Parts: sequence; structure tokens; C-alpha cells
Amino acid sequence: TAVPAPAPQTRPEVVEQIHLHAPCLVMMDGGDKPEEVRRYALHVPVGSAFCVHDWGTDSRSEQRDGQICFDDIASVVTQDKFAPLAWKEADEWKTYFRAWERIA
Repeated sequence: TAVPAPAPQTRPEVVEQIHLHAPCLVMMDGGDKPEEVRRYALHVPVGSAFCVHDWGTDSRSEQRDGQICFDDIASVVTQDKFAPLAWKEADEWKTYFRAWERIA
């Protein structure tokens, strides 16, 4: 499978590692998680997944400082390319992680 061309602000070595180790789980846990999702989620190959840490809520209005919410990354994860992964379990386990699998 061809590796998509990285956007200018995307680090090519990160994209290369994602594809080199596919299938994989890519964790978005840097200082600007929404930006990481926008930069790298579309580089996650089909059959792989990405997750974010410090998940807060679905709504930005309920979000605490330092948390990421659905509103922050909806433009990426609402595409037909991703499906929520193990959200029921994440809620049951009371984790601050949420994950999406690349399906197309």
C-alpha cells in the first residue's frame, strides 16, 4: 500500500514508522493532541488504529484544561475512514483513552 504524502507540518519519519510497523496502534499523547490527530490519523493504515490520551468528554463546553474532546477532532474521526474502537470497554474501565480503527 502506498504511503500518503505527508502534509508540510507532518514529520515524514513519523509517517514512515507508522507504515513500517503496521498493523499498529498509534498513540496521540503530545502537547497538542488535536493537532496530532489532524496531522497523523489519515496516515494510519487500514487495519491499524490510533488513540488519544486525556480524553475528557464529547463536548468542548464540558472539557477541562489539558483534555481532548470529540469536538476537537470531529472533522477527522467523523469521516467514513474510522470507527470507534472499544469505547464501551473504555467507559467501563474508566480510562482517559479513546481509540479509532482505520476501516477505509
